Amino acid sequence: MNSIFSRFLIIGIFLAGNSYSLFAQRGYYDAPYKRYEANTGTLSNGAFAMTKSYAQVDLQSEASDQICVNMTAANAAVEWTMIETADGLVVRYSIPNGETAVIGVYVDNVRITGITLTTTWSWESLWNNGNPNNGGVTNKNPKMRFDEVRYKLPSKIAVNGKLKLVRESGNPYIDFAELEPVPPAVTAPVGAAVYPGSGSIQSFINANGGKTIYLPAGIYSVGGTLQFTTANTKLQGAGMWYTQINFTSNTTNNGGLWGYATNISYDGLYLTTNNASRSNSYKALNGVYTSGSTITNVWAEHFECGAWIANYTSTGPSVADGFTLSNCRFRNNYADGINLCKGTSNAVVEHCNFRNNGDDDMAIWCANGQECNNNTFRYNTSENCWRASGVAIYGGRNNQAYNIIVKDNVEAGLRANNTFPGVTFNASGQHVFHDITLISCGTFNDLYNNPVGAIDLYCTNVSGTQVRNIKFYNIDIIDSKNDGIYFNKTNGDGFYNLIFENITITNTGKEYPYNNTNNSGAKRGMFVRFNGNPNGNATYCGMNYSGRGGNAVVDEDLSGKGALTWTAASSCPPAISSFTPTNAITGSIITITGSSFTGATAVSFGGIAATSFTVVSNTVITAVVGSGALGTVSVTTPSGTISKSGFNYMLCPGGINSSLISTITGSSYQWQVNTGSGFANVTDGANHSGTSSAILLLNNIPSSWYGYEYRCLVNNSTYSNTFILKFTDTWTGAGGTTEWENPANWSCGVVPDANTDVIINTGTVILNSITSCRSISVSNFANFTVTGGNQLSLLQ
Repeated sequence: MNSIFSRFLIIGIFLAGNSYSLFAQRGYYDAPYKRYEANTGTLSNGAFAMTKSYAQVDLQSEASDQICVNMTAANAAVEWTMIETADGLVVRYSIPNGETAVIGVYVDNVRITGITLTTTWSWESLWNNGNPNNGGVTNKNPKMRFDEVRYKLPSKIAVNGKLKLVRESGNPYIDFAELEPVPPAVTAPVGAAVYPGSGSIQSFINANGGKTIYLPAGIYSVGGTLQFTTANTKLQGAGMWYTQINFTSNTTNNGGLWGYATNISYDGLYLTTNNASRSNSYKALNGVYTSGSTITNVWAEHFECGAWIANYTSTGPSVADGFTLSNCRFRNNYADGINLCKGTSNAVVEHCNFRNNGDDDMAIWCANGQECNNNTFRYNTSENCWRASGVAIYGGRNNQAYNIIVKDNVEAGLRANNTFPGVTFNASGQHVFHDITLISCGTFNDLYNNPVGAIDLYCTNVSGTQVRNIKFYNIDIIDSKNDGIYFNKTNGDGFYNLIFENITITNTGKEYPYNNTNNSGAKRGMFVRFNGNPNGNATYCGMNYSGRGGNAVVDEDLSGKGALTWTAASSCPPAISSFTPTNAITGSIITITGSSFTGATAVSFGGIAATSFTVVSNTVITAVVGSGALGTVSVTTPSGTISKSGFNYMLCPGGINSSLISTITGSSYQWQVNTGSGFANVTDGANHSGTSSAILLLNNIPSSWYGYEYRCLVNNSTYSNTFILKFTDTWTGAGGTTEWENPANWSCGVVPDANTDVIINTGTVILNSITSCRSISVSNFANFTVTGGNQLSLLQ
């Protein structure tokens, strides 16, 4: 079949940046929407992409990848080709403060509607807005200059269909669009109490406590809080694209959903508010939730916070314990995305998106003398947070965050400090951050014009005197705008029992020389920096540095280390640093390098066990690929299973060398090949060697051999498994451009040909030619555009 974009296999893998290794299953990898960056769309009528800028004075510094599109010209337009069927549209935009604008929405050049853009909820001037949380703010760059608008299209746009946004009035700037296939509305569960559409919703909740309460599709205006004080009550909406509750109060804490009983749950809701400030406002979700509570598919925007989990009354459980919150979206709020506060324990927050919030996206704070323990943030994405950090821990014990992506934050990516009053860091237990990717985080000028790192550690004497018992491992810090890791003490004692293992820092000081209000001559862009002469101890191993930037002259600035001991560990826990080749098929031999491999008991590729493996040394394993799958290479050691993603269960096009090993052994071997007419013996020659041995070497194999089958006849009586040649090319962006036609942008070093399966996991790819490939796979985090007059034909 010859078709254009006839089929896409969407895979949940995130590739951070243009030349970095894959980070499988980090972040909200299974989000239902696809992103279309404006600067990768087809721009016309004067629309243009603004130059990438980290300078906070520039609007685009708050945009995705620090780039947005100026659409202020008459009829300026951006158009994208859809990679999946979708009808739920979100547009992230900015317009000048106090103005309005209108953009037309076109599908296949037919105008569907006009959307009005406002600044009602954007443009925060924190230094003079009077909120007590902003005392001492000296950074006078406006924040929250972007907002979002959503619209459900009357019908789905087909794959290959065109979505176009056209400026009709005003001065809009577009960051990106996101589209998703909106599922059908959820119907009332059997036995649910169905709200009739009139009368007080609170009264209806009170009358039906202990039941599932169904709120049908519609927009409901509520002038106060909605409180749930009877155990086992669930509020069920028709879905986040169907059931909207808009809170209209402008009184502090007089809005949002409040849980004050055991096993309170919410599902399928879109929560909004008329309020447009952190002052005189309220949170979308409040109160306490327990082991029988689930909060899922809730979308909250423009509140003080998305969720603040704590009990400030004498009603209901004293602390939240054991609830799960998943598949939620907390966006464009004025403070935290979610704060697990006042003794919250054993909670799990997973598969969520946090965007454009004005304080920590995910925080744990042991306020009011109540310790928070054993909470987990996992598989979440934090992006464009304009204050504080993506994930923060303020005291407590045994809390963890893992498989997280934090991207494009104005300030820190991760932070731990004792700057807020409450229970300090417990002397026992350990907080853990692991398998996290931080992209474009940290700054030399936070709200107080102070420097913060991508990982920011800060010691004061507000809540105890020590920041302690924290482990960081398998962390990737990419394009840090300031320092990679920053230890800073202003008061108190210091940092104790901090552990750093397998930390990769690639490119630092990206915002230099900008964001230097105080005209400081201090160095910036170190991979690790100490300040304030703290006491304490920290160990490290597997620290991998490259791309030191800014005006830094050393990798690690130890001048402010004080009495703290920064000690290399005698050995590092097991880790995989690399494997080769990255593209292979069943029977191929892979060499895995890393550390602490002695005693390994299993190796797998994409979750499929290797046919065999040999521990060559403590740092090298050779393994034979089994049936194989796209995904990770995993090694099980006495210390646990370690993994590294980026394995492609296919070969490179353009003439490759590989090897196959017979799955059975014997005294004689004869390799055979089936090119389409049945199996025939293979002899040594230009393309094959070792044809009568257990290992067949394939030399300079062309991609036109896609689908050829190989097997080995052993002892003239038994056949090995059959091996099938497949060829793939994965986008890396290592060539530094967005052009499909640049060979350096591809994992194989060659441009995909007609016999190649193409994988684009992330980044921006622009096709400027007429070409073909066998198939294409595009992930949630990738942008693929075919420019006008060009075409990609899929031959599978």
